[in-house]
Amino acid sequence: MGESGSFLVDAYPVRLSVFDFILVMATVIMIAFIASWIPAVKASKKPSN
Repeated sequence: MGESGSFLVDAYPVRLSVFDFILVMATVIMIAFIASWIPAVKASKKPSN
């Protein structure tokens, strides 16, 4: 192990895909929408004093 780096591999076999980015972005947006929509619906059903 005469190498100066501390990593086991120099590169990971990963291929970036535009479809993967779009899928992740759509999933994050849907989760954020649902996470904000549920409390908004519950707050709108409470009677205001």
